[in-house]
Amino acid sequence: MRFMKSAFLLTAFILFWIFAAQVAEAEDIASKNTVLGVKGGLITGGEFWVEDYPYDMESDMSFSFGSYLDHKLGEKITGGLYLDAHNLAVYEESKLLLDLGLTIKAMIASKSANLTFKPGIGIGYGMLGEIEGLADGSNYFMLRAGCDVVFSSPRSLSWLGELAIIGAGAGGNDDHDMGFGPMFLIRGGLAF
Repeated sequence: MRFMKSAFLLTAFILFWIFAAQVAEAEDIASKNTVLGVKGGLITGGEFWVEDYPYDMESDMSFSFGSYLDHKLGEKITGGLYLDAHNLAVYEESKLLLDLGLTIKAMIASKSANLTFKPGIGIGYGMLGEIEGLADGSNYFMLRAGCDVVFSSPRSLSWLGELAIIGAGAGGNDDHDMGFGPMFLIRGGLAF
């Protein structure tokens, strides 16, 4: 039931941004100073460890969605902010990990194919709610690396795909040190 509600909210969120992007003025992503975007898709499973537990736990594949803002810092480089929500499912429990951070990305544009590749890295602050019976709420230092591929269409919206790797090597709560990863993000979305 929770998954259905989350899927409905994610679909409504994406449809809203598709409508908003249709209204926006058409312009090639590589020539814009500021780009807003939304992404949705999957986060793969990964290892989740808690200090002093006799074994590591595995999370299951689940959904992930988020938004971002990139601003040009130079002709071929952008800096930005992101806010992501990843559903982490461990055993029968699942909780949203909110991840807020900064990115820096290169821009490699192909004018003939209307493609822009944006490889980059990011750091963030992650907040995970209590996983009942396993761990209280916890906070993390998040790291990521990946690439966005943006296709600028003749219409007002640009489509994007993302492949990234994320993890939290440091974090925890008052009782335990914790971390997780690596996990992969495979998402699609819109940029405008």
